Amino acid sequence: MRFTRREALQRGVMLGLFGLSLPLAISTGCADADVCTDPDLLSTAQLSMRETLQFSESSPHGPQRECAGCQFFTTGADAGACGRCQILQGPANPRGHCDSWAQRPKFGRRVMEWGVG
Repeated sequence: MRFTRREALQRGVMLGLFGLSLPLAISTGCADADVCTDPDLLSTAQLSMRETLQFSESSPHGPQRECAGCQFFTTGADAGACGRCQILQGPANPRGHCDSWAQRPKFGRRVMEWGVG
């Protein structure tokens, strides 16, 4: 199937409009999600760490891999409130996620230490 130059330009414009409208549609769907920090208040190092670890305010992996279940996350004062992340060195959404997520140890399990049998 061959396209004329006019058809290619028309399709390109339509794809461009769709591409511009998609982020807007996604962002309005997430408007009620909690954002725990203003990026303008973070240091360059904190912003860089969040970008490197691909931090997001909502976990793409569902509730099984949210910050609230990570060993590096300290919960906030209220359930569901913003907490702090040791790795990101700042506020974090309990429903967020990053590439350094590590499951919080379960209570009641024996923790093995070096030299202890």
